[in-house]
Amino acid sequence: YQKDGYRQLLHIASKYGGALLCDGVGLGKTFIALMLIERLVQDRKRIAIIVPKSTREAVWEVLVRQYIPSANSLFGNQVVIYNHTDLLRKASGDRDFPAEFDQIRDHCDAVIIDEAHHFRNLTSKRNEKLFEISASKIVFLLTATPINNSLFDLQHLMDFFIRKRDNRFENLGINSIRGYLIQKERAISTLMNPDSSETMLQSDYDVINAERILRDDTLFREVVVQRSRSYVRQREKSSSVNIQFPDRQPPRVADYSLKATYGGLLDELKRVFMTDDPLLKFPIYFPLAYRYKPSDKPEDLMAENQQKQLVGLVRTTILKRFESSWVAFQYTCEDLLLKYIAIYKELDPARYAKWQEANSLWLYTVEKHMAERYEHKYSPEDTEEEDFLANLITDPDFHLDKRLFRIKDLLADMEQDMNLLISFLDHLKNTSSEHDEKVQRLKALVTGDPLLGKHKVLIFTEYRDTARYLYKVLNDSGVRNLFEIDSSTKVDRLEVIRRFAPYYNYLDESTHQKALAYPIRVLITTDILAEGLNLQEAFLLINYDLHWNPVRLMQRIGRVDRRMNPQVEERILASRPEEKDLRGKMWFWNFLPPRELEDILSLYNRVSHKVLRISETTGLEGQQLLTPDDHFKTLKDFNAAYEGQPSTEERLRLLLNEALKQNPGLEAKLEDLPFRLSSVRETPTGTTGIFACYRLPAIQSGVGTELGELKWYFLPDASDTIISSMELIDKIIVSQPETPRSYGRNCDYIRDRLLLIERHVKAIELKSRRSVTMSQMGDTAKDYSGLRLIAWMDVNKDEIETTKPEYQ
Repeated sequence: YQKDGYRQLLHIASKYGGALLCDGVGLGKTFIALMLIERLVQDRKRIAIIVPKSTREAVWEVLVRQYIPSANSLFGNQVVIYNHTDLLRKASGDRDFPAEFDQIRDHCDAVIIDEAHHFRNLTSKRNEKLFEISASKIVFLLTATPINNSLFDLQHLMDFFIRKRDNRFENLGINSIRGYLIQKERAISTLMNPDSSETMLQSDYDVINAERILRDDTLFREVVVQRSRSYVRQREKSSSVNIQFPDRQPPRVADYSLKATYGGLLDELKRVFMTDDPLLKFPIYFPLAYRYKPSDKPEDLMAENQQKQLVGLVRTTILKRFESSWVAFQYTCEDLLLKYIAIYKELDPARYAKWQEANSLWLYTVEKHMAERYEHKYSPEDTEEEDFLANLITDPDFHLDKRLFRIKDLLADMEQDMNLLISFLDHLKNTSSEHDEKVQRLKALVTGDPLLGKHKVLIFTEYRDTARYLYKVLNDSGVRNLFEIDSSTKVDRLEVIRRFAPYYNYLDESTHQKALAYPIRVLITTDILAEGLNLQEAFLLINYDLHWNPVRLMQRIGRVDRRMNPQVEERILASRPEEKDLRGKMWFWNFLPPRELEDILSLYNRVSHKVLRISETTGLEGQQLLTPDDHFKTLKDFNAAYEGQPSTEERLRLLLNEALKQNPGLEAKLEDLPFRLSSVRETPTGTTGIFACYRLPAIQSGVGTELGELKWYFLPDASDTIISSMELIDKIIVSQPETPRSYGRNCDYIRDRLLLIERHVKAIELKSRRSVTMSQMGDTAKDYSGLRLIAWMDVNKDEIETTKPEYQ
């Protein structure tokens, strides 16, 4: 299946200059990328690989050296590997990153982007830099989650190789990509809220249903290679390859009480947020609301809308950190308070002096905490976790023209916010880990559970502050072989990964033995380790935070629920025979506060203007809420989403594989069949017409000359509109072994209809391909010929006049 994916990517790249590889988590996208790299190296192409920092050393550099020996002597010249975060780094020490990326822009032939969903927002400076250096290059994007927030994520990823050409897919009848995706968005909105007129902005985006809708979509199939785990499992049943995945056990809920930890703070948050106009205003993030005279200029309206959305994101983040841990919430309140103070002091020093005098004791406490927290400074290049609030807090720019803005009103709202933040901190002043029922629940599991107390366990949390807090509590409790890593931990990440999973991150014997000498049994991490890493040596996972995003949940689980290597598994069992009955399975726990979950959801809905429904069993968005009868269905839905469902193309491939398996001589027989093969049958759907399968001419691209692809077309009777959707055509031409043949219609009629299809292919498909190749190769691009009719079928009814042929 990986070879199939490699060939499909070459086909797509030959047409469009790039492609997306979106196989499910744990299916080995990296190895397909290695096939592409090997091919490009053989063709003497220069390749830049852009990857997450956590996987550069641990995965990419190791595998390129190991599996592509021909690149070894040229490593650093023909193949270069960079972190995502390197794109905006300045020159430092002996590295001039801007100059290096200028070299990539001017001299590289191909760019491969791992975990490409991080670049779905083309307006960020980092994405703009990547867009700049990838111009005129073959671009391959790897991600298991091409859609996170909307279908436009897909468009933004495609833009790296179609270069923002909105009419790039005219050959498919898609005159505007954006217009096409807007129609699809409406379909998803209707599916999610059939009785609601609300737009997608008022409801959480349903990633699972979005991908279901796109699975057989023409545009999606044209540029994306995506195989589900379900397909791979079935595909390899008919092969000699031994594919093993862990047997994922039903998730377990680690419940706790928020009120036991926070006391009346939850009620205070409800008082602040559960109003149409929340008491926390965050004027420092929405200063445009305080203009004397509102502007009607488009650019000002856009800026105002962005600030308004930013306030919603800040409120949401505060709530998420509240659920994560009291420490993360406390630190956020303190950071915000100090940001407010810096601005307040500048805008009105006299007024601030009075406020400072009234709150001096609290300011002393906050400054003391800050000194303890920031003993070392964090490097901006190392901050990878999605904690945008921390970045906003450190932004010092805030300048307002007093002639244009209502400064007194803004100061009044700032002071109200500052007092509310202090009231939150006052609720926490006597809180400690001993009062924290959530962390005590974790401690009990990691020290006393029959599985979690003995074997390797991976603990995920979204926030650095929470991760460090968990480490301190567990370390003080005597948990041995414990380690914590986040985006600013100053350690060799590769060493940490090898110490936790030495057998699946093996380099050489000396490195392996060093990792075994300093083992890690309990690894606490933020989501910096949630992508691309092989951590399946562990089979236990804990999600300490509430799952606000099912995509992140799948990525986390995918670190341990991955393809297993039989040889590696043998070595692990030889070293740890006590795991004999456990390996090949995986368990995960979700921390959820069932008693107060409805309060949390109501708050989230209020501050984010989104409808979030979370299952006690899985924590998935878009599912039923906390009724026992829903648990089985929700778990079943999650498993279906995680495993994926085969697309029409995958289902047809599976049918072919099964037919070849049941008929050993069939493959050779198919090879001997002539071209232009014809068949006649009665319609199973009532739709009659002519079906044709063509092989399109080969295209010479930057990755070599590839065999032209096969495409299906169906021309209904009494219509000139040709159908090219494989899903629709399959329903029209599907046949069973017992399906009888029918008599065909007049040969002249069939010939005329086939000519219409062929003219369509030449006018739309080949014209588009030629124009693309002309732009890539200039006037030397050949005039494509060699369009070949592989097979056709006359699909008719009994009442249609047919002609009995002389032979069948």
